[in-house]
Amino acid sequence: MCFFESIRSLTRHLPLQSHRRENGERFPWRNDIVTTVFWIGENPTANNPVPNHASSWDAAWAKSYGGFDDPNRARRRDYVPVNFTPRQNSILLRSAL
Repeated sequence: MCFFESIRSLTRHLPLQSHRRENGERFPWRNDIVTTVFWIGENPTANNPVPNHASSWDAAWAKSYGGFDDPNRARRRDYVPVNFTPRQNSILLRSAL
């Protein structure tokens, strides 16, 4: 099962519901939101000029996480790096709205 299939399987069972804003107004879940896949500690490339060693919340994000969240399947077991034990949850879904 690939990463995206596992996310879909996790969220497939969530009930579809509306949420209430502070003023009581209801609004539905959004669908078909575009997201970005990135890896903690990844170096910049031509297609992605932003390194992911730091974040807006943590200047030492890769160090706080425990290392490079390498996407190479040979260096992962069940979507978790095999070279170190992550100290943070690496699943972060961001949307570009």
